[in-house]
Amino acid sequence: MSEEDVQTLIFRQGFSTKNDVSEFSGRGVGIAALDSAVRSLGGQIRIRSQANQGTTIDISIPTDQTLALLTGIA
Repeated sequence: MSEEDVQTLIFRQGFSTKNDVSEFSGRGVGIAALDSAVRSLGGQIRIRSQANQGTTIDISIPTDQTLALLTGIA
């Protein structure tokens, strides 16, 4: 798989790296729910990863939406 394919895969509903489901993890909801929420605000999530260096996740939300969320107007 290409790096782009892998990055797309982790946002799919139901994707999990856990073998067992617990109360807190393994259900494949977290990243998909985050992606959905960010997109509903007009934002996007970008992932950059380098082997043996780490991964950076950038979450961008338009300024007006961010201000609305912070002030409780949304």
